[in-house]
Amino acid sequence: MDPDQVPTNSDDLETAIQAALEGDALRFGFDAVGMQPPAPANWRVMVDGQMSGSEGSALAEAPALIRLTLAFPYARGYALAWNEEFGLLESPPISTEQVMHDDRRREAFLQMDLNELESRLPTGCRTLQRNTAGELLISVLFRDLSESPDPAIWEGWNGDRYLVADCEGRTEWVWWTAWDSAADAAEFADAYFELASAVAARAGSAIPVSTQTEATYVVVTSSGFADEASKPPPPATRVADLASLQALLRSSERRAARE
Repeated sequence: MDPDQVPTNSDDLETAIQAALEGDALRFGFDAVGMQPPAPANWRVMVDGQMSGSEGSALAEAPALIRLTLAFPYARGYALAWNEEFGLLESPPISTEQVMHDDRRREAFLQMDLNELESRLPTGCRTLQRNTAGELLISVLFRDLSESPDPAIWEGWNGDRYLVADCEGRTEWVWWTAWDSAADAAEFADAYFELASAVAARAGSAIPVSTQTEATYVVVTSSGFADEASKPPPPATRVADLASLQALLRSSERRAARE
């Protein structure tokens, strides 16, 4: 795996790759200095404890986005390297879901193509970003803004993709999310609805609407793009490995550039 060849329009992919790289460096770093590598469970407890910070410290008071993503590559990536050794970088994880769950290490998910959605943006709107949040960042959203979030809210993740646009000075966005089952989709939609105002305030945006459009999809939009909630889900392809995901992301970007 060449890190320079990893597409940079998916935060979820980048975080998964970073976990593989940091985990690999840790695992073989212990060997290089002649130390007995710690068991993954013990290592994770130690890293999570350090990243939580002492009461009243800057780290302890930091948003979950900082605390949880900072620890993730080291706490989770090390376990992957422990189990897979040299094979980890030959076939790295491509989603944080594949990193977070031992039984989903090769789990496929839906990679959505937003080119069609982008082509119908209103006059005066231009795309600022297209990206994937992934299971980790969705979990961070709820852990940061909810007092006692249930992990079941994000554990049914099956893919997502969002588009942010500037519309004559207004920031508008569309976020398509896919879930393993209708029950998972409904659970996310209900939980997100409770946080919608807090999310909007954090983003400095108009209060978004959240609508379940099909059995296993939920679309979240800013108020200016609310009409997108009535549209069918975007085209999607199931992917489980880096080569397939790279090809899809690059193909999508080339089509977007031509259009």
